[in-house]
Amino acid sequence: MAISVRLGTPADVQDVANLALELYRLHQDMHPIFQPSDTFHERYATSILEDMQSATYSLVVATVEERLVGFADGYIWEFPYLRQSRRGFLSSVFILPAYRKQGIAARLVDQMHQWYQANSVQYVELNVAAQNTQAYRYWVQSGYEPVVQRMVAHVGRSQ
Repeated sequence: MAISVRLGTPADVQDVANLALELYRLHQDMHPIFQPSDTFHERYATSILEDMQSATYSLVVATVEERLVGFADGYIWEFPYLRQSRRGFLSSVFILPAYRKQGIAARLVDQMHQWYQANSVQYVELNVAAQNTQAYRYWVQSGYEPVVQRMVAHVGRSQ
């Protein structure tokens, strides 16, 4: 089975949106903020197409026999008031379950890291769902370290 990792193109966006929907569906039981809307696919695809127009966004995809089986995407953020002003944000990494444990995620992340380095980014951040212990372990083993704990409150709900 030959696995190919390459830059994503507009022709990949519908398949990426399908994978992203699966990613959010896998997370929706962890917290209500992950529940996809009825228009998720269309809005996600539109958002990715818009982001692809920016030099501060990158999308990489993994294919097996021309089938898209995984993707990673991310952004470059500017914080001019900090010494490390240019940071990467790894937005999503997802591999179809049947294709996991084959090094695909590592290859996608490596290509994203190369893009970040080529764009003078020294630090890359990401979010991990608090209940996704498998992903947390993967990221720690991949050299990521916890720095900030992101928290969510349901505004208006009685305490």
